[in-house]
Amino acid sequence: MTPSKGGPLRLALLCLFTLVTATLTGLLALTAYDLAAGSAEGMLRNPTAQSPPGVDPDTGIDPEPRPAALQSSSSSDLSTTATRSITVAIDPGHGGPADTGGMHRNAEGEIDLTEKQVNLAIAIRLAELLRGEGYRVVLTREADKAVNDPPQDRNGDGQIDDHDELQARVDIVNASGARVFVSVHSNGFPDPAESGTEIWWSPDRSFADDNAFLAAQTQTAVLKRLADAGYRSEDRGLKVDRAYRVQDGSPYIFVLGPAIDEHHPRATQMPGILGETLFITNDTEAGLLRQPSIIDALAMGYRDGIVAFLTRR
Repeated sequence: MTPSKGGPLRLALLCLFTLVTATLTGLLALTAYDLAAGSAEGMLRNPTAQSPPGVDPDTGIDPEPRPAALQSSSSSDLSTTATRSITVAIDPGHGGPADTGGMHRNAEGEIDLTEKQVNLAIAIRLAELLRGEGYRVVLTREADKAVNDPPQDRNGDGQIDDHDELQARVDIVNASGARVFVSVHSNGFPDPAESGTEIWWSPDRSFADDNAFLAAQTQTAVLKRLADAGYRSEDRGLKVDRAYRVQDGSPYIFVLGPAIDEHHPRATQMPGILGETLFITNDTEAGLLRQPSIIDALAMGYRDGIVAFLTRR
């Protein structure tokens, strides 16, 4: 069979078409590769902008996720969470119409400041400070009232008296499950020249060493806070409660010492102290106790002592 005259031309065109098609295909493939390479290079130059959430930009690995609370909490948040399991009990001494505690009288002999109101002010401020740091706080009273209200025979000795008021306070403190206990007081003495700061503790408990440590830390802290506030209080030192004669010749401070008889059947179950931080019967210190800055200083001193006790290693 004889080929037609157009055969060679068609063959040439077919070869040319095939060559052009192959070239275009190669160019498209090369362009796609360049785009992918450029994207990868961009991710390396700015990994955080392109990395998916949770993927480490350096390794490209999604690490095992931690609990959300640990990812978002700072160390202080975690510390606060831990303190929420710790209870601190605070007893503002005295209270109610029948028990003012110590008092200050002005030049005319009129009562112008009572211990019960000062103690409550310090205790409430102390509670605010401790709660601000995450501690749970229980106060035996939060108003000017007796704790044994309505009056009951709390100790079962057949009569209702001051022992029942103190037993009511001890029972509240024990029921709270507190780790530490502080009874807040202001000192008083017939001689108005007496002044200064002292902390009482009991050596006759199974946790006597803890009592002593808490007392020493608090005494130091209160004196420092007062000095920072502008008043250098006399350091009257640490006092052992055996030396403190209270009701009916009792050998102990009720809220600190061991249970000894039918008037005092239940004692506090945790380390504790009683603070006599300034003298309300002293004109200078009574004037200071009217100042919010001094109330704050005393509360911070108690706080410092309590926290030092709770966080010691």
